[in-house]
Amino acid sequence: MPELWLNVVKLETGKGDICAHSKIWLIGISVNIQKLVYLTKELKNEETLDYLGFQSEGTMFLFSCMNLFVVLLDGKTLALRVFQDDTVESVKKKIFDLEGIPVEEQMLKYTTKELNEDQKKLHEYNVTNDGKMWLSLKLYGGSDVN
Repeated sequence: MPELWLNVVKLETGKGDICAHSKIWLIGISVNIQKLVYLTKELKNEETLDYLGFQSEGTMFLFSCMNLFVVLLDGKTLALRVFQDDTVESVKKKIFDLEGIPVEEQMLKYTTKELNEDQKKLHEYNVTNDGKMWLSLKLYGGSDVN
């Protein structure tokens, strides 16, 4: 389990409480760099716990934003803000948004491991805050351009 799931905090809430208040109480830092998840749904800051169907004694998971650096082929480094439960595909989409490199052509490596399963979450590859990835391109013959 990722370190961030090791601490359990009991939080007294009311049905009318909004998610942003829960985030502030838990960490005391900006709600914009946190993600609160109940079951499999990300809780939006303005939604009430009652609206989401949050049950008494229910468990929410709090993810804090982390920095990820991606080194491109030309040596340029992108700085991305991601969460440990983001998928490899979501990182590739961020790279596409910034650099225009099609998602299906991207191959990412973290440490020495290829991140070849787009639906896997970053924590499943042990990606940590301030981690560095390297981008290469897939060739249609099956090789990569490094």
